[in-house]
Amino acid sequence: MRLIEAAVLTTLNRARAFIDAHRQQLGELESAGYRRKLDDVIAALQNHAIDQDAAIRIGAGRTTRQRALRSALRLNHMRPIAMVAAARLRDTPEFNALRMPSRKTLPAQLVVAGEAMAKVATQHAPVFIESGLAPDFVEQLEAAAQSLADCMTDRGTTAAMQVGASAGLRTEASRARQVLRVLSALIEPRLSGNPALLAEWRTARHIRRPPTPQPVVFPLLGLAVNPNIATSTPTANAQATSGAAATPPVQLALPPASVAERVVNSAERVVNSPGAPLRDAFSRAIQIIAGRNDVVV
Repeated sequence: MRLIEAAVLTTLNRARAFIDAHRQQLGELESAGYRRKLDDVIAALQNHAIDQDAAIRIGAGRTTRQRALRSALRLNHMRPIAMVAAARLRDTPEFNALRMPSRKTLPAQLVVAGEAMAKVATQHAPVFIESGLAPDFVEQLEAAAQSLADCMTDRGTTAAMQVGASAGLRTEASRARQVLRVLSALIEPRLSGNPALLAEWRTARHIRRPPTPQPVVFPLLGLAVNPNIATSTPTANAQATSGAAATPPVQLALPPASVAERVVNSAERVVNSPGAPLRDAFSRAIQIIAGRNDVVV
C-alpha cells in the first residue's frame, strides 16, 4: 500500500468514527446509502491492502525458492551429467547437447535445457550409470526441471495477484474520495449552526497527504555561499560608472576552522592519490580554503 492510499484509509476511518460519535447532531444519513458505502469502501481498501501485502510476501518466498531450485537443477543434476559427458562422450555427435549451460541462463531457458539434456542422456544411460550416477538420474533431472517450471508459474501468478491488488487499491481510493465529498455535502449543512463541530468534521475528512521527500544537498567540500561579502570588481565598477545598480558578486565563505582543516586534509589525500579524476578541482578548492577569500564564483 502506497502512502497516499494509507492516508485515504486513515481518513475514512476517522470520518466514520466522527459520524458514529455524533449521530444525534447529524441525524440519519442512511437515506442516501453513503454511510453504508463508507463501510464498503473501507472494507474493500483493507482487503486489497491485505491481498497486496500477502502477494509481496509470498512472491519474495517464491523468488527465494526459485533461486534454490535453479541452483539445484544446475549443480545437482545437470553438472554431473555434463562432467561425465566431457570425460567419456566427447567424441559423440550429441556431446554439445550434454554441455553445461551458462550461469547467465534464464530460468525458463534452463528448464528447456534440462529437459533437452534428459532426452539426450537417455540415449547413453548405461555410460552415465557406469560412471556412478543413479539408475533413475534421468527421471530426477526431469523432476527437477519440472519443479523449477512450476515455481516459475506460481511466481507469475503471485505477481499478477499483486498487480491486481494494487489496481484495486487505486480504484477504491478514488471511490473513497467521491464518498467523502458526498458525505461532506450531506453533513456540512447540518452542522452549519455549530462552527466547532463543523471544523472538527472538516479536519476529520481532510486527507493528509504524505510529505514530499526533499532532495539532500551536499555542499562541495563544506563551502557555503556568502552573499553578504561585497568586493569591488571591474564589472561592478563599470555598472556603477554607467549609473546601474551594482550587484555584489556572490562569494564563497570559509567554513569553521576545524571543518576547513578536515576538508583540506581530505582534499590533499585525494589530490595526491594516483589517477585522481578531480585533481584540478580539489587543488582550486584547497586554494580557496587556504586563504584566498577573494575568489569569485
